[in-house]
Amino acid sequence: MAEGYVYHRPSEFDLSSSNIAKFRDHLGEEVNRRFCSYDDLHEYSVTELESFWIHWWKYYLEYDDRTIEIPEALFYDSNRVLSSRNFKDAKWFSKGDLKLNYAEIALQRANQDEAVVQIDENGQRVSLSRKELVHMVSVASAFLKEAGVEEGDVVCGYVSNTIFALVGLLATAAIGGIWSSCSPEFGDKAVLDRFAQLSPKVLFAVDGYWYNNQYHYRGDELSTVVASLSSLQGLVVRSSQSEAFDKAHVRPDLKIVEFDYLLSENNSTQELEFVSRDFSDPLWVLFSSGTTGLPKGIVQSHGGICFEHSKTLSLHLDLSKGSKFFWYTTTGWMMWNFLVSGLLVGATVLLYDGSPTCGGVDHVFELCKQEKVTFLGTSAPYLAACKRSEVDLRQYRYDELSSIGSTGAPLTGDIYKWIYEQFPPSLSLVSASGGTDLCTAFLASSPLHGIREGELSCATLGADVAVLNASGEKVIDELGELVILSPMPSMPIYFWDDADGSRLHDSYFSTFEGIWRHGDWAEKRSDGGYVLFGRSDATLNRGGVRMGTAELYAVIETLPCVVDSLVVDTSGITETERLIAFVQLSPGRNLDKTLVDEINAAIRTSLSPRYVPNVIVAVPAIPKTINGKKMEVPVRRAFSGQSLQELVSIGSMSNPESLEPMQTAIERLNHS
Repeated sequence: MAEGYVYHRPSEFDLSSSNIAKFRDHLGEEVNRRFCSYDDLHEYSVTELESFWIHWWKYYLEYDDRTIEIPEALFYDSNRVLSSRNFKDAKWFSKGDLKLNYAEIALQRANQDEAVVQIDENGQRVSLSRKELVHMVSVASAFLKEAGVEEGDVVCGYVSNTIFALVGLLATAAIGGIWSSCSPEFGDKAVLDRFAQLSPKVLFAVDGYWYNNQYHYRGDELSTVVASLSSLQGLVVRSSQSEAFDKAHVRPDLKIVEFDYLLSENNSTQELEFVSRDFSDPLWVLFSSGTTGLPKGIVQSHGGICFEHSKTLSLHLDLSKGSKFFWYTTTGWMMWNFLVSGLLVGATVLLYDGSPTCGGVDHVFELCKQEKVTFLGTSAPYLAACKRSEVDLRQYRYDELSSIGSTGAPLTGDIYKWIYEQFPPSLSLVSASGGTDLCTAFLASSPLHGIREGELSCATLGADVAVLNASGEKVIDELGELVILSPMPSMPIYFWDDADGSRLHDSYFSTFEGIWRHGDWAEKRSDGGYVLFGRSDATLNRGGVRMGTAELYAVIETLPCVVDSLVVDTSGITETERLIAFVQLSPGRNLDKTLVDEINAAIRTSLSPRYVPNVIVAVPAIPKTINGKKMEVPVRRAFSGQSLQELVSIGSMSNPESLEPMQTAIERLNHS
């Protein structure tokens, strides 16, 4: 792949005065070493892994002149920071040298004047100072204690992206509980697939939500969830309509309270107490998408998340006090956890509850301009939708916006070009990739980097990332498996209900023993950047030429009449090996021979004749998860004779109505 055009270069301020530049200089003085480039700094962060992380934590704790004691031995005895570089034996601060609490640090660091802002589709705005947020968390944590929640107990949230959800998380963490959440778009089966595994003691829940100016009542689903979770001892409800959720018939044995009533009845200024936690004590449970079976419960720690999120948000996203941080997300996606961690670096966190296209595809940009957001986070599909709609984003230029982040799918070169036609080159377009597994990005950018078309600028500090070929050898400028060679703090401490660790091992370490295989095809470039090509379990291999599905989507979806697409190769599943492209077309457009020829010609010219599909099929919609990911693997497996309805968790989908037409199309193809 040819090197892409450089759209953005770091300014003199970036190179000398950004958060990462200041830390680089500080670390150099601490370890008596001069870091001449980002590559030098990154090399130190992975070769001297233990030193990097303990020096980062010391710097993070002291940069606001707040003195916290760190045992001096940690700077000289690397084993007390990380017991082993071997993943199986790796334990962070296993001797109990580091005690902390995520909620305590988040609330201490929160912006004093405006910690969090909540906005809904109608523009209704709620702003909380740090003091006001602390009060809400104090009230909620008191209720949790009254309901019997103790250290290590689980509290769940069936909640929208609001202050209510944030308070639930922080109150749970403050008293040493374990949090897990999903959004109210999830059906009751999808909720129970997740929460029933955890046996929560208390549930924070809404009984409905607004989306695209429509109210969606979820009281029936909530009743089913509550009735099915026999472990529940308490329920905190927030009603989305004027009439309160009918609680009487749900569970008369539960301690049930309306959130607003709870706040109104507790005006005292009782001091919020925090339970001190070991570094590797569990903080929250995130779930895999559940597209191919029961979702896996991924458990991450107080210390791991504090270390990783503070580092990434400060050094790579350049957030600090005075920043306003927004990422469009729901509470069922790891980006929500990443977003609210903006409190850790003193940024004002913006929570938006509603559709990103309410009132127009550019609604998110309009919202950000109104709020003077400094870092806007979104997804590649959303930016592609804006480009396809030909909206003029130049009207949303404003001085405060310094960066646009994108994740969830590879960001194609045409999107880079389009964004920089709309915004000045001073803007940094940050394509990032990581995953629920680590609740962070380990490929991203930094203020020290230029932005090159089609590339993720760097591996993040402390992330020992490489690309391996089939023989397990490191390769550069060659397609291979994306891997992580050394432990990172936010990696799972365990999977829920995986006592012997076998499920965790099979998920990450079964391909390359002792090496974390992330499941993406990637290419590490000579310039230090990375290019992603999609999931390796959905990667195509035609005549010995491997290619990621993302490359085909970048070509197919560039055509104006194609709204979305999904490509599968049936090799090894059906007797006839075929490459099949499903396309969702613009309203009123039919899949005629002219369009088929146009799609094939685009693929033949831009990619390879070997990747011209054997069949192109039009479907009403492409099946996707609630988080917008295409369900490539279940669709491919459905060609073996299983039904899509059996292969997916319908409640985890954004468009379950797409399954029946897709299943019909697969059955016709199997009989053709």
